[in-house]
Amino acid sequence: MESQPQQAVSSNDTLVLVGRRASPINSLEREHLTKLVRNEIILANESTDGKVMAMKKLAWERVALHFNAAGYCEKRTVYQLQKVWERIKGKAKHKHANVKCKSCKTGSGAAPPPIPEASANKVLTIPGT
Repeated sequence: MESQPQQAVSSNDTLVLVGRRASPINSLEREHLTKLVRNEIILANESTDGKVMAMKKLAWERVALHFNAAGYCEKRTVYQLQKVWERIKGKAKHKHANVKCKSCKTGSGAAPPPIPEASANKVLTIPGT
């Protein structure tokens, strides 16, 4: 069975390779992405009108530019960074909901410990998450 050849697709001066998966994002990259998203205030805006969405698109392009300029091993596209951010937010919310649910349960036993992961707390403190 032959593997599919990689295809280069160009959109708005951005070269994207189609046909292969990116390597997983590591914790250092995750922390850097969290800092970059925290600095882009417009990304916390939950409005969906055209003007805000255009500003969000530019903000995500800036995040991708700064993220890729940091010199990590693999360049990430705007779409990849958005998906990674959605997963980071989702996991943080899920952990927070589990701790909150367990702390409200009745019965014997000690209360669950707070969320130990500092990055989850950092994500939850960003407005709009």
